[in-house]
Amino acid sequence: MRTTPRLLACIFALVAAKASCATLLEQGIDALRANDAAGAKSALLGALNQNPQDERVYLYLGVADMQLGDYSGALDVFKQGLTISQRYTSVFCFDIGNIYFMQGQNTLAEGMYSEAIRKDPNFADAYLNRANARMRLNSYDGAAADYTTYLGLAPSSPQRDNIEKILALLTQAKEQARQEQLATEKKKQEAEAQQKSLLNEVMQSLQNASSKTTNLQAGNASIQDSKPKLGLDD
Repeated sequence: MRTTPRLLACIFALVAAKASCATLLEQGIDALRANDAAGAKSALLGALNQNPQDERVYLYLGVADMQLGDYSGALDVFKQGLTISQRYTSVFCFDIGNIYFMQGQNTLAEGMYSEAIRKDPNFADAYLNRANARMRLNSYDGAAADYTTYLGLAPSSPQRDNIEKILALLTQAKEQARQEQLATEKKKQEAEAQQKSLLNEVMQSLQNASSKTTNLQAGNASIQDSKPKLGLDD
């Protein structure tokens, strides 16, 4: 079969388009590595234009927006990527959680980290960041559990020492809270016992007073009954 010039032109055009898309993505990644967020965004927008179904473009484009300080734009990009994601769903959830965390929306951040973990139970960094979000939410038991899981998944983490210090402090605080609760409960029981004792004393005093009153009335009746009746003649 003979290849016509027109067919060759179409083939070359198709190959060039695919190469251009790959090149734009690679250019964007290289620019991110060089801390050129603006250049990365320009290249990645071109790559997105050529292949809007490539999940990786959304991931890197969102990172570029974050480096530029455009968290709202990054959030939109990550959410768009999440709607088409098949391979990097957990990463999109994780990145969305990071933006919420930076914005101080800790409950939303915790939810997105949990979703990332649901998609990938071995996602170590998702446990770490969810632990940090739970610390902000004063959910200390959950935070301790996540820190522990993180260390199990990433035993050589450079943050291990700091995390172990946090875990020790959380354990100490939990024990102190338990002791304080026991002391409070003991004081409550002692107060209730004292109140009950005082009530018993009052009740006993009332019973004694009632008994004395009854005896006195009985004695008066007896005196009145034994009193001689005087007749008119007397």
